[in-house]
Amino acid sequence: MSDSGSEAGDDICNDLSDQTIVEKYMKAAEICNFALKQALERAVPGADAGTICKEADTYMQDECQKLYKNGKKVEGKEEREPIKRGVAMPTCVCINEVIGHYAPMPGEGVELHSKIKDGDLVSVDLGCHLDGYIAQAAHTIMVTDDPVNDRRADVIHAGWKCAEAAVRAIKPGVEGAEVTKMFGLSCEDYECKAVVGAQSRQMKQHIIDANRAILMENVFTDALEFHAEEVFTFKENMVFAVDVMVSTGEGKPIYLDNKKECETTILKRDVEEQYALKTTHARHFLAHVNKEYPVLPFNIRGMREDDEHKNCVAVGVSESVRNGLCEAWEPTRDKHGTFVAQFKFTICLFPHGPRKITGLHQLQPNVKSNFAPKSEALVECLKQPAPGSKKKKNNKKKSPEQKGTNPYPSGQ
Repeated sequence: MSDSGSEAGDDICNDLSDQTIVEKYMKAAEICNFALKQALERAVPGADAGTICKEADTYMQDECQKLYKNGKKVEGKEEREPIKRGVAMPTCVCINEVIGHYAPMPGEGVELHSKIKDGDLVSVDLGCHLDGYIAQAAHTIMVTDDPVNDRRADVIHAGWKCAEAAVRAIKPGVEGAEVTKMFGLSCEDYECKAVVGAQSRQMKQHIIDANRAILMENVFTDALEFHAEEVFTFKENMVFAVDVMVSTGEGKPIYLDNKKECETTILKRDVEEQYALKTTHARHFLAHVNKEYPVLPFNIRGMREDDEHKNCVAVGVSESVRNGLCEAWEPTRDKHGTFVAQFKFTICLFPHGPRKITGLHQLQPNVKSNFAPKSEALVECLKQPAPGSKKKKNNKKKSPEQKGTNPYPSGQ
């Protein structure tokens, strides 16, 4: 599904004054947040990254399938149309220097990247959707109860301040470059580096990577192609997945060796590309992708574990990627001995104001950095109240049944 980035497209796909659309975003956000918390709780010494990925994906898929079973009405048709729902961003579990897209099969992957140990820094990234309305989130933790105040703490706080600044900076009338500026200041104050090529992308219905993007920094390498509208102004009805990635190293992604470290398991169909694949297995693979994952990224795990499709995966992936029908989201890392932190949240620019609807709300109390924000612009930004943090005084107490009914929670 292509995206022109037009204003008309924004209004059609994300009319955030439409309560039906808002409800789908909020229910997807609730599932996404709970899946994230569950996955982080499972990140304990001895845990397997691939198993955590599978369990989180299964939870999101199952919970989404429980909703909107009756489909939706379509003008001019008697029968109700089924609603697509499920995983929108396959769960990734990244340990220490691993940057992203790491989702091995359960029990597979080299121990360095897939087995969690005490003292590891672990990031979990995931997302789901209801009728194509997507909610994504990511968070980074330390797998220890001991005090942490070394470079691991620095990179976590650097990423967290980037995210906190973005929550406050994103509002109608502000340019995307202003958020990139806050990212740069936070990384500088904590003596860390933004991950090159990392982008926060606008989302629309069924589109996880629309044309507008907030860059972590304005630096590119020949190996990283960039296809996005980087100069834009935020306005009502926009929805963004703000994706912060910060490293104690150089921040330059290195692709993991598919044979020695981890195979690529996450793919995304390029709907603009068409090609007649030669082999039966490849055609079978692509037909299943077109039916089940036509526009959003997916993990090949489900097909490898299915007797009907497992024999066609290897050839299907190879031929589909080689001919441009599918894009391989290859896992990457920084240099060994470095640490990468990731924080992601979904923010909706509702008519009455922006709201962060996914993402956790605080860091672990045992993780403390020796640095602090000192750049004047960043400090002033962080002093601003987060959207939704100002609450009107109401002396009337709510009953338990009334609590949590606000369709626009602050997320703070």
